[in-house]
Amino acid sequence: MKKLFFVFILLLFAQSANAQLFSKEKLLNGENNDMKTFSWGYFLGFNKYAYNFDYKEQTQGDNTDVLVTGEAGFNVGLLGNLRINSYLDLRLEPGLSFTSRNFLFPGFDEVSDNLREVKATYIHIPLLLKVSTKRLNNIKPFIIGGFSTSYNLASNEGHPEDNETGQFRSTAANYNYELGFGIDFYLYYFIFFLLYIMVVSLALPIAVPTSLLAGALFGFIPGIILASFASSIGSTLCFLLSRFIFRDYVQNKFQSYLAKINKGINDEGWLYLFFLRLNPIFPFFAVNLVFGITKMNVLTFYIVSQIGMLIGSAIFVNAGVQISNISSVSEILSAKLIISLLFIGLFPLVLKKIFFRKAKIA
Repeated sequence: MKKLFFVFILLLFAQSANAQLFSKEKLLNGENNDMKTFSWGYFLGFNKYAYNFDYKEQTQGDNTDVLVTGEAGFNVGLLGNLRINSYLDLRLEPGLSFTSRNFLFPGFDEVSDNLREVKATYIHIPLLLKVSTKRLNNIKPFIIGGFSTSYNLASNEGHPEDNETGQFRSTAANYNYELGFGIDFYLYYFIFFLLYIMVVSLALPIAVPTSLLAGALFGFIPGIILASFASSIGSTLCFLLSRFIFRDYVQNKFQSYLAKINKGINDEGWLYLFFLRLNPIFPFFAVNLVFGITKMNVLTFYIVSQIGMLIGSAIFVNAGVQISNISSVSEILSAKLIISLLFIGLFPLVLKKIFFRKAKIA
């Protein structure tokens, strides 16, 4: 599953980067972006936390290990950049990290006794030095490193009770060192890609017009890559926001849908999500929110969404391409445009008919 995830991410940049990174034409996008003394932005990302245990006393062979399984969480924050020279930048990246871990304690028969879910919200403040190479056409590799502090808002460090009474205590303040590497991409499509992710992650019901716009602005192949990956990544961020921040609101707002979706997951597993992704009758923003409060794994949600929404994205992007080609009134009735619009109208109706036929058989 993890290999598929990295393949999808690689494909995201393959098409859009090909012409700009490997062509002979040295067209520089954002030539002056790196010349600003101060610049800022924001970041969204995924995380997966765990714990490392050091036992004071442990007999070899005894079943005393505490097992930890981490769930995917997400990061959000601001990014401030101070340019020192052409190769060095100083970065401050304050942000919030939302995560959840499951502890499995040995020696208990009941799941309620040996399983403990521990949620955490960290204020994470790293101070990093970024060392870059000279810009190579529209890319610039870099390495980055420094120190950071994380403060766990849910640590319960000073609580008088302990795990025996259901209070899991951990250290509130943590100090870390960080080291990483990456590549800055100066690509024509990148701002649109980020805006598309933001639209979907905030559950704004305008993903279809955005897919049409992707086709109209960039053409079919770049448009489908942008729409497919941006919608899937944005859906996953919306899924995580629902799970970690807006759980109570979503449960109250979509209570009528929740029982049906839980039954569908129990009966058909990930195939139930796959069908919902194929069928645009079901609002995608509602699917993202409601699935966030189910027990579905976040990686499964992403991969199924990526594959399931591909056909619908292709239909809407193609329609956007055809609409953008209209240069006169007579072309409004062109065969390509009519066929594209028919696909938009007939696709959900065909799937609806298949769905209800399947329901009757069941």
